[in-house]
Amino acid sequence: MELNAQNFQQYIHSEELVGVAFLFDYTPEILEATAQLKLPRVNIVEEPEVALEYGIRFTPTFVLFRRGRPVGFKVGFKDVKDLASWFQDKIDNLVTLH
Repeated sequence: MELNAQNFQQYIHSEELVGVAFLFDYTPEILEATAQLKLPRVNIVEEPEVALEYGIRFTPTFVLFRRGRPVGFKVGFKDVKDLASWFQDKIDNLVTLH
């Protein structure tokens, strides 16, 4: 799923925790990981205003949102297992705090 300036805000204001991948180039590994984890993508070249709003300077950057607010950032990509683990740890910590 691709997010753009028109649908981004609606997506991140979900009551659920949601993740987003901010990307510059779509390598096969990144595409596979975002597909496996069902992460929508924002192309920062095509949607620079969305990236600037959240201070995205490097890619890939993964952001976890809760009710429209960023609650976790991860810069860089190792593999899908590492990314899934990061998201799960963040989610577990946020659920524990609330």
